[in-house]
Amino acid sequence: MNKQQLLKLLTLSLLLTACGSNSSSSNSDDQVGYLIDSAVGGVEYRSGEKVGITSSDGKFIYSVLPVSFYIGSTKLGSIYEIPKDEKVFPQDIVGVDRGRMEDDEVVKLATLLQSLDSDGDASNGITISSATREKFTTDVEILLEDIELDELKEMHPEIEFISEDDVVEHLSFSLDSELGVDREVDAISQEDGESDSSSTDQDSTSPLLTRYTQRVINNQGISVEGHIKNYTIRIYSKEAEVANSQSTHKGVVVKFDGDTSKSIAIQSSYLNKKIVIALYDTGGELITFSDEILVTDDAPVVIVEMSFK
Repeated sequence: MNKQQLLKLLTLSLLLTACGSNSSSSNSDDQVGYLIDSAVGGVEYRSGEKVGITSSDGKFIYSVLPVSFYIGSTKLGSIYEIPKDEKVFPQDIVGVDRGRMEDDEVVKLATLLQSLDSDGDASNGITISSATREKFTTDVEILLEDIELDELKEMHPEIEFISEDDVVEHLSFSLDSELGVDREVDAISQEDGESDSSSTDQDSTSPLLTRYTQRVINNQGISVEGHIKNYTIRIYSKEAEVANSQSTHKGVVVKFDGDTSKSIAIQSSYLNKKIVIALYDTGGELITFSDEILVTDDAPVVIVEMSFK
């Protein structure tokens, strides 16, 4: 090898090194997030000029906000601020509290994700295949927020859509799992009627147990909710109730950390049934929860005193 050839090789090596250095520095602003309902892989994401597909663990890489998510030409939505835990749930994309799993837009988005899972088992992760993305590719961009769930089902009759109850249950389980909340049914294993509101035998770490997954509703069929300071109060039952506009109300008042909530109206069909009350912070994380509470007819208001567990 003569000197001229050697000089060319050295020059080429320096150029390649320089290119590698520039590529590295251009990615210095990249950050990582994870799309979750279990982990959701196979969804396209866009962050400025960056376009990619979420990996099997839901990972996406972004450098600017917002980050928008797509299945084919269907825009699932955008997120304008990545949560501190780097996890993006359907609630975060819709822009509601993470505890609002029964929000119509949340249910619609979660239904689509879970129903498109390639193996039909969302519990082991959700994978959107390239073939599925192709089916959702059209000449015109479709905004998921602009169509109803029933319209979506009519547009894609080939898809077997999961029921709303199963969708909400899975999303609830995924949220608990990702936030490190144990859903094992340990202490609440007694038969109905063996425990009352004075019970202190509570070893479980979550009110969102297998037997307590239904949000308590009012006479209009709306999930009830209350607040103490910055905490959100939600009430759960073992079974779904049917709204009865003629039904009278029971009230639930929660006392926590020196403060008392306003009375939360629930329909009287919960009489002689058990409920569990949970408190969440503004990020949707579980703060504390009550023991099983038997709703009785002793008084028009059920008073529940709670504390940090």
